[in-house]
Amino acid sequence: MVALDVLNEKQLFQFVGKYAGDHLRVELLAFWSRHPHDKFTASVISCALDHSKLEVKRALKLLDEAGLVDTFSTGGLTLYNLTTNETN
Repeated sequence: MVALDVLNEKQLFQFVGKYAGDHLRVELLAFWSRHPHDKFTASVISCALDHSKLEVKRALKLLDEAGLVDTFSTGGLTLYNLTTNETN
């Protein structure tokens, strides 16, 4: 049996208020709820969410600073993924 850690409504609103201060960051968190184990470039994410690459990079930086997103550089590419660190 799998035990799920489900947030109640109050906890969800607190989480969104703390980490998703704007519409794009909410969209990014929803994006990663659909792709929790995948890594993407800012270009791919901006295309998928129909936002400019600059806006996406700024939002990703804020989520990275909050500890929700990990950033990797490899072979000249910067990749982003949902963090595996569950302490945040």
